[in-house]
Amino acid sequence: MLLFLPAPARTFPAWVRYGLVGLLLVGAAALAGLLLAPSGVTYEVAGGQFLVHGHAGVWPEERSIALADVRDAAELTVSAGRRTAGTGLPGYCSGSWTFRAGGEPEPFQVATTCGADVVRIDVAGARSWLVSPADPAALLAALRSGEATRLPARPGAASPVWWPVFGLSVLALLSVPLALIGVYWKIWYRVGEGVLELPTLLGTRRYALVGARAAAVLRPRVALRVAGAALPGYYAGWFWMWGKLTRVWATRMDAGVRIDRADGGCIFVTPADVPAFLAALSAAGVRVGEEPGPAAR
Repeated sequence: MLLFLPAPARTFPAWVRYGLVGLLLVGAAALAGLLLAPSGVTYEVAGGQFLVHGHAGVWPEERSIALADVRDAAELTVSAGRRTAGTGLPGYCSGSWTFRAGGEPEPFQVATTCGADVVRIDVAGARSWLVSPADPAALLAALRSGEATRLPARPGAASPVWWPVFGLSVLALLSVPLALIGVYWKIWYRVGEGVLELPTLLGTRRYALVGARAAAVLRPRVALRVAGAALPGYYAGWFWMWGKLTRVWATRMDAGVRIDRADGGCIFVTPADVPAFLAALSAAGVRVGEEPGPAAR
């Protein structure tokens, strides 16, 4: 069988590709730092202030409330939390949230471990706070007395869905740099013995050429990618072209070879040497040079 390499890919300049790869890898590292580094919160009463020491991964979050502004504080059980602005990591929730506390949803400023058992702190002229100390009674006593106290937060439970979501996010981020660099599955074409052979993810696929027609085409009509990849220099899968599902295995979409098989299937490929490829198809019994259909161009 004769082997044909694909046409050179039209993709971004090398400096653009590697620059984008660098940015994406930095983004992936930042995402990993945010999601994998421990997140949590501790509480402190000192110097007439109620201090919240939080950290979302490697990023610290410091908040404070003057004890003179605390109007009331009590234990509370909340439900139906909804974040409006802020952080929502496993075991660490902060920012603006709404919760139900026995009635209609209320807005709160939150610095908790995302559990339902919290301490509500009402602040003069501001939104009430929700915190989740491991010892609510000790915090309530410290808020009343002003005595210096440092308290850990109640343990929080991580969501079991988090790790699959994180894994898929990292895979998605890493697939883009690989695509931009040009690390694709190899594209090649083999013609002979009455078949066209294309590589697939798990091996090869052969298409019978008996009764097929083929022609070089410019600017083929590409309506929609149905399934597969459409990346700079790498197009593989099923596309809606010429009014039908077309099997595409190409490095560019502006010119190539269209093959209409006898069973109605359509294939679009982009060999580097189109004349030699068409000659090989002709030797394999393909009618070459005929327009495969009214929308071939």
